Amino acid sequence: LGLRASAGITVNKLLSKLVGGLHKPDDQTTMLFKDADLFTATLPVRCIKGVGALTEQKFKSIGVHTCLDLRAKTVAEISKSVTKGNQELAKFFHLCSWGIDLSRVVP
Repeated sequence: LGLRASAGITVNKLLSKLVGGLHKPDDQTTMLFKDADLFTATLPVRCIKGVGALTEQKFKSIGVHTCLDLRAKTVAEISKSVTKGNQELAKFFHLCSWGIDLSRVVP
């Protein structure tokens, strides 16, 4: 059939999606959690699930361009400036900047 597939093998969905896109097509990439910090630091915040064009602009307005920039902000700052008071979403974005995704994997 000539089908091609890539896969990221990591500890969570966020990292798997990001790592899976590194060596497309036809490759399998593995990353240990200890390497996630360095890997995610330079990624643009746009790589985080749920960050679209509008949210990206809100992040840029408070000086956040990369996940490393996002790590320097508190959940309260993110909530006030980006997520309209939604603390859970702000916490999700903040955790993702460290490569932490608590979302359940549903088979």
